[in-house]
This record gives sequence, C-alpha cells and structure tokens, in this order.
Amino acid sequence: VLECLHYLHTPSQQNTNSQSISNGNGNGSTAASASTSASAGGNLGKKIVIHRDLKCDNIFMSTSGKGIKIGDLGLATTDGKSVMGTPEFMAPEMYESGYSTTVDIYAFGLCLLEMVTGKTPYIECTTVIQIYKNVLAGILPENTRVLEHGWPEAYRFLLRCLLPTNLYIAHQANLRSGS
Repeated sequence: VLECLHYLHTPSQQNTNSQSISNGNGNGSTAASASTSASAGGNLGKKIVIHRDLKCDNIFMSTSGKGIKIGDLGLATTDGKSVMGTPEFMAPEMYESGYSTTVDIYAFGLCLLEMVTGKTPYIECTTVIQIYKNVLAGILPENTRVLEHGWPEAYRFLLRCLLPTNLYIAHQANLRSGS
C-alpha cells in the first residue's frame, strides 16, 4: 500500500491514467498517474495526482492476497482546489483551496485505523457537520484510542500519517489568533 501511495504521488513518465507497478512479488498494482502536454512543442509536463477519495472501499486486494489496487479515481485531481471526498477520510485542508498529496497520506492513516479496528473513522459522529467540526478542531476519531492503548506502534504510525494535517491545523489556529 505504501508503494502505491508513493507511486500515486510521484510524477509519471507515462502519459496514461493507470500504471502497473510491482509489489516485489511480481504482481502488479494499479495507481494513478497523469501527465499533460506542457507546450505545443510536445514537452511533457508532469502532474502529481491527488486521489481525494482514498478509503477502504477503494482499496482492492488481489485474489491471491499478494497485490493491491487503488481504485475509483473519479474524484482524482491535479490541482487540489475543490472540496470533494468522503467526509470521514477528508483531511482538514481539503475544506479549503490549495491542498496537496498529504491529504491522501492522511486518508491512508484513517484507512489503516478502519482496517485495524473494524470501525469507520468518526463513526461516533451522527452528521457530516459533526465530522467537519471534529476534523477542523483536530479531534481524532474515538477508535484511535484502541490503537493508543492496545497497539502503540500502530498509533504512532497513524499520527505520522496525520502529522502534516495536524501541523496545518496548528498553523491555521495561529493565523486566526494573530500569533
């Protein structure tokens, strides 16, 4: 999965929408890539793809269990300027214009949280507005406690996935307070 995320956020040398990459076992995984023509002269400019809707429902394992595919690229973008995605997996910066691929790393951390706990992040919230408020306030989903107390290594990994977003929240809070 990490290899797919790295590939997803690495500019492609190909001009295709789907690339096969090896997971080390000879099995291919699919990840998005995009490139566009940078000039009429045919020079290729490389664009990084932001999936924007990474969640467990969009991660597929091969029947052998040795490969994965990241699917549903319908919301993928290269500019990070619009608010789209599944609220439970959306990073705070997605609610404003100008986000980057860190939103996919944030979502990946929440996917791992769901895989380990069996519960969707922010399941305690009953409305999208509650999720939005919790995310912008930097409040982690309740099921992170399972990791914090029962699997500290996984909890630290989750925090590393969320760290760029948490730094963003702290920065925004400082801007609002005038610090």
